[in-house]
Amino acid sequence: MILQAPVPGGVELIVLLLVLLFNLAVIALVVVGGVALYRRWRGDGSADQTEVDALQDRVAELEAQVEQLRGSAEHSDEAVPDDEGDR
Repeated sequence: MILQAPVPGGVELIVLLLVLLFNLAVIALVVVGGVALYRRWRGDGSADQTEVDALQDRVAELEAQVEQLRGSAEHSDEAVPDDEGDR
């Protein structure tokens, strides 16, 4: 008697191919997700140039406000007499 190993037929081959496809899709999703997270955490200039320009404009505006406040504080200090010398 000769032992015969079963050979997968049509339906079995389709199931095996679907399982292989599913496994490859899961692996591909994990790799793509890992690459996306790596690029996001690395911060390789992903900000748009318009966003950078807007932030630079905002910083310049805030620096101008600080200088204005420092100037007004210096003028108010000159108008108030110094009481520390009397003590």
